[in-house]
Amino acid sequence: MGINFDQIKSKLSSLTNKNAKTKSLWKPVQGKQVVRLVPYKHNPEFPFIELFFHYDLNGQTFLSPSTFGRPDPVLEYANKLKKSGDEELWKKGRDLSPKKRTYAPVIVRGQEKEGVRFWGFGKQVYEDILAILDDGDFGDITDPVSGYDLTVEHKSAAELGANFPKTFIRPKAKSTPIFEDPVDPVLLRKVSEDQPNILEMFPEPTYEQLSEALYKHLNPDKAPAEEVEEPGIDENVEPPASALINPPPTPQETTETSPVVAPKAPVSPSAEASKKGQNFSDVFAAFDKIVKKKV
Repeated sequence: MGINFDQIKSKLSSLTNKNAKTKSLWKPVQGKQVVRLVPYKHNPEFPFIELFFHYDLNGQTFLSPSTFGRPDPVLEYANKLKKSGDEELWKKGRDLSPKKRTYAPVIVRGQEKEGVRFWGFGKQVYEDILAILDDGDFGDITDPVSGYDLTVEHKSAAELGANFPKTFIRPKAKSTPIFEDPVDPVLLRKVSEDQPNILEMFPEPTYEQLSEALYKHLNPDKAPAEEVEEPGIDENVEPPASALINPPPTPQETTETSPVVAPKAPVSPSAEASKKGQNFSDVFAAFDKIVKKKV
């Protein structure tokens, strides 16, 4: 049997996309570093993008469609577990629920030539940055000319003598422009226009793809786990909220410059099953059997 060139192309594309994602994301390393939050291209008034993820679902990470208010079969299943009245099932439902990860566009000091990257963080860092923005002494810290840099200090769990690492945020005492020449059009374009599309890094899966992943997650003996690829978490995460502070635009709001590409309309699991020969409703049937056994 000869080499499978389609598989070669698929793997090459996967690795290329992964490298592009790694280049466009930033996370602090142990020690101190300095970053500058910049206005988000698609919403200059609010520089934060709140996304919800399913981590380690059949060995993979998926962006939850609930981020955009769309149906998510994993979340539906998790909610059924949490409503079962059984503590053990409630915990399983909690673990399956999507977790929030907030991203903000930043310029990393000393790496300005890299352009804008997205910094992902958890609840505590998010609250710390919001508190700085709410402090009347600093104003708009993202302003390209009169804003403030942030010192980001990341300490390991061992360094803190704790179970988890922690990131500390502190604004600089003096405001500074993002670049030495604050009116250089080329440099300003790096901030205002040349921002990567975060939703290309984390594409939204279809209802059917998540149904299949959930089915395989609950039946690991029927399919081997795939390669794990996570954005990475270094802070505490929180369960999904009923309303997002700043959800990305819905398909109806999409414009030529919007980062959101409208996904295909959801198809019912049974319709997809007829194509693939798998009945994903077995997932929910299995749930009913579990509940009956517990009660």
